[in-house]
Amino acid sequence: MRTFPVLVLLATVACAQPGVKVGDAATLPEAERIWNVEFSHFDQTWGKVVVYVWFAPDRQTQKFVSSLNQLHDRYHRAGCVVAAVSHRDEEQLERWVKRYRPRFAVVCEPSNISMGSYPFMQWPSAVLASPRGRVLWKGGGGRVPEAKLKAALKTAVTEGPGSPLRIVVGLPKAHRKAEAALERGELAKALDLLSGDTDTARQARELVTGLLQEKIAAARGAEKEGRFHTASLIFGRVTRHAPRTRWGDEAKKALARYRRDPKIRRELKGGAVLEKAEEAMEIRDWKRARKLLEKLVVTEYEGTQVRAHAEVLLRKLR
Repeated sequence: MRTFPVLVLLATVACAQPGVKVGDAATLPEAERIWNVEFSHFDQTWGKVVVYVWFAPDRQTQKFVSSLNQLHDRYHRAGCVVAAVSHRDEEQLERWVKRYRPRFAVVCEPSNISMGSYPFMQWPSAVLASPRGRVLWKGGGGRVPEAKLKAALKTAVTEGPGSPLRIVVGLPKAHRKAEAALERGELAKALDLLSGDTDTARQARELVTGLLQEKIAAARGAEKEGRFHTASLIFGRVTRHAPRTRWGDEAKKALARYRRDPKIRRELKGGAVLEKAEEAMEIRDWKRARKLLEKLVVTEYEGTQVRAHAEVLLRKLR
């Protein structure tokens, strides 16, 4: 079984005592402060796959950070949150964050309740939690099973214009097929399965239609701003996840119009390169970002939005 290393200093962890088990609800850290993310509490990670790693900042240093950065970079766009949790004081963690510059979430939990609930007896220790907040795996010594992580990500909620349109929600037993379809992103199928007049069916349908309306509006907004690559990614997801619906039909017509317009085709081609450059900048790969951006400041993209954006980003890199 292939595993993904999350640490390298400690090989074993004693966790033989009873505690939270695989299949149980994962214990959420009582975060006093969280670095590098927009959320302030872990109940806001519902729908995400979360890798919790408990660590000691005086013991886990650059190798630890590099390993978790790699895990974050590889999977965060797919719906994975990597969270390193410590009970050490905020000032010590602040110094650690400034020194090692991690890209993943760093959590200050003075109570240490979450680590004790499993219970783990040494650092580092890790838990893999599902999009529904259930423990899929727990262990110590630093290896998260990559196969389990990838399997869990198939139903994770993600952000970004090209992200799958999935909805993670708990429905009554009578609607389990619809619940599964929503998790897989089969939104048209879910709407068919939720055709009844019950309150549950109506509320679930509203979740689906609300999401699709939101995506269509986002695509139209991006189109209005000249960000055709972003718009095409969103429209593409709507056509894939909601075919034979009015939203899917609208998205399909927009994409056909894009393909017929030579100017928009240039924006689409350049937009794909620009997206890769922005991804490189996100992980601080400045050399790759510059190389990609320089491909856009050529005659082929004269007068395009992507060239204008690339020029701005290049100035920032100088």
